[in-house]
Amino acid sequence: MNCKSILKMGDRLVIKQRGKEFTTNIDEVMDESNFSILQPFSNGKPIELEPGDEYKVTCIKGGGIHSFNAIVVRTDLSGRVKVTYLCFTSDYMHLQRRNAFRCPMSLDAEIRKKALGAQEPQEWLQVKTMDVSETGMRVRLGTRFTKGDLLECNLKVNRFGIYSTLSLMGVIVREQPLPGWPDQHVCGIAFGDISPAARNTLLKLVTLGQRKSLGK
Repeated sequence: MNCKSILKMGDRLVIKQRGKEFTTNIDEVMDESNFSILQPFSNGKPIELEPGDEYKVTCIKGGGIHSFNAIVVRTDLSGRVKVTYLCFTSDYMHLQRRNAFRCPMSLDAEIRKKALGAQEPQEWLQVKTMDVSETGMRVRLGTRFTKGDLLECNLKVNRFGIYSTLSLMGVIVREQPLPGWPDQHVCGIAFGDISPAARNTLLKLVTLGQRKSLGK
């Protein structure tokens, strides 16, 4: 990721760690890896970002959703506003805004949150899709999964003569409560950086599903 080609002064960011989420704005983009943000606030109180802490960062712009990890380098108290300097780390996804047909379809899938930094990977969670598109899917998840979470996904396709397991990266971009299930909600997951082979499989799957639906 080249920060200077994506992030601009004033861009709004959502930063998240250990279930806590804050919003802030870009102060300056210094080079392809380093940028600074204004001190975030929550409920009117300033939030301290400690050097060495790593955060999930999401920036929504006209060209789509940019999701990546960044680590706090230092803070600067010399000006009127506290500024925090961060450095982009290796995980990055660019997600196009959804404009693809969603096909109702129940497929087996495995999902787990992507580990941050030196965290140990979590156990895979077995789920079933509610619908699938060329660019994402919708599933029912426990409330420990929230908007902005980076995910590893294994989607097991076994429809219309297509048999394949697709390994995909995704991010939760939408969530809504599930009536009658206080510990569950429905999450929309957008896939990022899809390989040409995986995209072709998804496109074929959804096209055949759409044809079947229209033929009924």
